Amino acid sequence: MNFKRTAIFISALLMLAASIVFFSDDLFSPYVSFRKAEENPGKFYQIIGKRTKESPVIHDESGFSFSLTDSENTTMQAYYSGVKPLNF
Repeated sequence: MNFKRTAIFISALLMLAASIVFFSDDLFSPYVSFRKAEENPGKFYQIIGKRTKESPVIHDESGFSFSLTDSENTTMQAYYSGVKPLNF
């Protein structure tokens, strides 16, 4: 009886882990360049970049926009909706 409960528990745990990985595309989103992100629309990616100092940050009622340069020196306009993060 104890073996049966353990097997059911382990099976349920494996099914839970598999469903989390399967249903959450953005959970393990890799860091890529703008070019790679544009090649695969509809997928979730993270892009490491630096804010372009020459371009101003433009605030409006729902968020703010700014220019971002990635590791391949490609510059793109970014928009963030919401309150500006403290580390920005």
